[in-house]
Amino acid sequence: RVIAFNGATAASLFRRRVGPPLAALRQPVQRIALTSTSPAHAAMGLEALRAAWSVLAPWRESSA
Repeated sequence: RVIAFNGATAASLFRRRVGPPLAALRQPVQRIALTSTSPAHAAMGLEALRAAWSVLAPWRESSA
């Protein structure tokens, strides 16, 4: 199981608000903070974003 976040802010909010109840369930869930796709990161370019987000490929392929 994996939860991916679109940026560090989303990961931080999840960690603070959902993390404690999730931990209480004792279910292992990997969390990945990805590079945000917001306009602030537009200078990265599509290929750099694609490379950063490619870490999700194993889960995408396993769920197909």
